[in-house]
Amino acid sequence: MRLMRKLKWSAAALIGAAVLLPVARDRLGPERPPDADHCISDLRTNQCDADIVVQAVGVPGRIWLAPGRSLPRAAQPPYHACEIPNLPAQLPHRLIPGATVWGCELPPRLRGN
Repeated sequence: MRLMRKLKWSAAALIGAAVLLPVARDRLGPERPPDADHCISDLRTNQCDADIVVQAVGVPGRIWLAPGRSLPRAAQPPYHACEIPNLPAQLPHRLIPGATVWGCELPPRLRGN
């Protein structure tokens, strides 16, 4: 009797997971491009081999930073960096409605929207 009850609960859990997994995948959406925040060293230099675009406090707009180049003196942390052609942007949080997080996204002309 107890074995049958366990089997029923296990089957219900597996069916529930099979139904909820596609819904969660749709909710989370496609994979976002990775950020390049790790490319900026403590000396504010691009230490990666790729060109990056940086959004920083104290500097209007975005800064293109080639490998080995440093950020301007006016740039203050926090820094948000992405490899070209992606741009740093505030994106909607995946789980908390109304909240935003910093991430990377393609510019509108490359998105095809």
